[in-house]
Amino acid sequence: MSKPTVFEFQDYRTYLSSWINSHVNGGRGIKSRIAEQARCHLAYISQVLSGKTHFSLEQADALHLLLGHGEEEANYFLLLVEHARASTPSLIRHFERRMQKVLEQRAQLKNRFTDKKSLNSEDQVIYYSHWAYCAVHMVVLNPAFRSPDSISKYLDLSVSKTSQVLDFLTSAGLVKKEGGVFVPGDVRIHLGHDSPMISKHHTNWRIQAVKALERETSQELHYSGVISVSLTDLPKVREVLIRALEDVRKIVKDSADEAVYCYTMDLFGLGRES
Repeated sequence: MSKPTVFEFQDYRTYLSSWINSHVNGGRGIKSRIAEQARCHLAYISQVLSGKTHFSLEQADALHLLLGHGEEEANYFLLLVEHARASTPSLIRHFERRMQKVLEQRAQLKNRFTDKKSLNSEDQVIYYSHWAYCAVHMVVLNPAFRSPDSISKYLDLSVSKTSQVLDFLTSAGLVKKEGGVFVPGDVRIHLGHDSPMISKHHTNWRIQAVKALERETSQELHYSGVISVSLTDLPKVREVLIRALEDVRKIVKDSADEAVYCYTMDLFGLGRES
């Protein structure tokens, strides 16, 4: 059963109940984890879910990590709690207006990207700010990894970070949410060699390459070589590397989406005259 999103609800207790029931075995043991995060007794969780009492804002705030909330989801969840705790008609209407505004803004953002076919410069800054955006974008190509939990485990990311990334990728049109899972979107992405983000993109993945050296497997390949070469032969070496990249692109174009790998290639001079 797919996990619900908080934006589908007007009551945080209904959302929590749905979230608990979305787990295997009807969420057995989940209430205990909620109690642990909220630092309260298990019996108190049952009282909250039955409508007899409410979480404090501090208790609700402590649940974001467990619930896998990104920033937008966390803000809306706290808004639901504030709405439920409000005791006067004017305050209730105040929070209802704020909730409606959030939902309207999300709808406008979704519509904004309906016809979008390429990533704008503002979104590129976010996309290339951290390796996880590109990684999650590629992972959802595999039908086995289309929920925040499965993506989080595959990439060894926190669920909250994964949800944050998925929120952005969805708003940018790079992925879509269909039937409770995330699928590839229609937006294309290309980073030119003259882009101001190209250096950050290369840096992100070379840092990951260095980390991969600590856990190299038989499926991976790491090679570094320093050569002495004539200036007339240097273009030949470069051409060999370019052809290798083209061959790889041809292979992966029609290859099944089963795993996400990163490959990097560098050829650069070490001397000032190079």
